[in-house]
Amino acid sequence: AEAKAKAEAEAAAKAEAATPAGPFSVDDRVEARWKSDHGGWYRGKITKVNSDGTYAVQFDDGDFEPSEPLDWMMAELPLKVGDLVDGKWKRSNSAWYSGKITQLNSDGTYALAFDDGDFEPSEPLDWIRRSPLFTKPAQPTVDEPTVPAANDAKSCSGRKVTVKRMDP
Repeated sequence: AEAKAKAEAEAAAKAEAATPAGPFSVDDRVEARWKSDHGGWYRGKITKVNSDGTYAVQFDDGDFEPSEPLDWMMAELPLKVGDLVDGKWKRSNSAWYSGKITQLNSDGTYALAFDDGDFEPSEPLDWIRRSPLFTKPAQPTVDEPTVPAANDAKSCSGRKVTVKRMDP
């Protein structure tokens, strides 16, 4: 039994060492889509980096996804005025209503203007999620030095910057 336990521990260590390096690590805070690339964005924490390149995510609302694909995730971003979000009206039920952040309050809450005309002046973060219409920001990358074209607006000082869309 002891030899078997030792062999299992060695196999687990090898599997962990073979885990592909990705942009996220255990305990990183993320926003991820739940069960679909068309759903809303939910905040959570990485609990495991899987060997297939997916991540186990413990969502703040209690849900758990053992195998979240990278393209359905992004680093947790602060909300800002103008962001499209879904919020819960008066925190009285579980329905989500679309709207926009109109103010960041000093107490950590947010003022929301709902699309139906209602307004919530003090919505806590736990009752807000990014809208399904939100797309991950583009991640700029820098290519090797190039000779810029005469009117190439994407070139700067001989280095070409390419913006890649990271839409889920």
